[in-house]
Amino acid sequence: MEHDEIKRTNYRKKPGSKMTTTALLWIIFLVAVLILGSLCAYVVNDNRVLSDQRAQNEALTLRKKQLTEQQRDLESRNEYLRSQPGIVRSARENGYVMPGERLIVIQKDKNKAKNSDKKNKKD
Repeated sequence: MEHDEIKRTNYRKKPGSKMTTTALLWIIFLVAVLILGSLCAYVVNDNRVLSDQRAQNEALTLRKKQLTEQQRDLESRNEYLRSQPGIVRSARENGYVMPGERLIVIQKDKNKAKNSDKKNKKD
């Protein structure tokens, strides 16, 4: 019998280190709440990032569409300017004339221009 009592006393906890079951359950509950809270914050943040990326993707898709349309217009204009009618028109807009033609520049008379401006203001 003495031997049984000795074994029991060896397995007993020290009186100062005793933790109640309720306290242990509260600690487990708090750790679980902290883990779940962190997980929820992570998921919410991921959803926010995903939403921002979708909005950015839509904006970039629209910008790509606009740039593709602009590129098409510029390619069309470039093709026209490389053609004979485009070259002639561009040259004439810049003051060039064909061989055998004469360039005539008509300038407004400054006095007439001033008088016509005054008449327009009175009306």
